[in-house]
Amino acid sequence: MLAPASLAVGFLDAAGAGVEKLKVMVRDATGHELEAPVFYAGNGQLNFQVPEESFASVSPSNATVSVTSNGATIASGLMQLATFAPGIFTANANGRGVPAAVILRVRADGSSVYEPLARLDPATNRFVPAPIDLDAEGEQVILVLFGTGWRGRFSEPVVSVNIGGISVPLLYAGRQPTLAGLDQLNARLPRALAGRGEVDAVVTAEGKTANTVRIALK
Repeated sequence: MLAPASLAVGFLDAAGAGVEKLKVMVRDATGHELEAPVFYAGNGQLNFQVPEESFASVSPSNATVSVTSNGATIASGLMQLATFAPGIFTANANGRGVPAAVILRVRADGSSVYEPLARLDPATNRFVPAPIDLDAEGEQVILVLFGTGWRGRFSEPVVSVNIGGISVPLLYAGRQPTLAGLDQLNARLPRALAGRGEVDAVVTAEGKTANTVRIALK
């Protein structure tokens, strides 16, 4: 699990504890320990941010997580740290199917608009891919994916994006600028992909492949 992702931890019964009463400490394999910011505490779940500055250069290893409330330890456990651990967030929150993503369309006149990448299927009550129009000449169509595990890259070429078996241009891979712990990836979809229908989208960082997601190309 890449440090600075937000984590959901199932070993804690935090009902009623409140974020302000909890303290999370993360100790790496070298014994270095830092406090982790807590975002949410609920029944059976605790979301926090692994301190990025402490673990960005740590080789894959286990880290110890301890949770205290009013100075008393109420839970502890292990988690795995790795410099690269790419994962793409999905609209159905199950790691499969259509990603939790958007399309940025840049028109020939320089204007731009965001478009949804998923639509709700009333029959199944699940999100499915919304077709992406690639036919318009002079437009740039940019796939904006959100996930975790690729901000630790050392150079842009370390991250690659493959759509329907074709490598596509990577424009950005790093931190999402407004939400802590969230990574963002921007890739341009070439017109050559038009008409392909539903295809796999695959992200690889430092030789490690994220969960495969599906998009639809009109």
